[in-house]
Amino acid sequence: MPFRLQILGDIIVIPGLGHDLYLEKNGVKYPYDERKVIAKLIDEMIESGEKKLS
Repeated sequence: MPFRLQILGDIIVIPGLGHDLYLEKNGVKYPYDERKVIAKLIDEMIESGEKKLS
């Protein structure tokens, strides 16, 4: 996971769905907002002490 490998000063580019708020599989739409997923991951890493805000 790039978030775990980055160091201070790095820029992480996350190409992805962007504006789409769902994933579609076999004609079924599943809610998905990558911005929320990424924000949650960052929050969890900060809370666990794995990464610190500078």
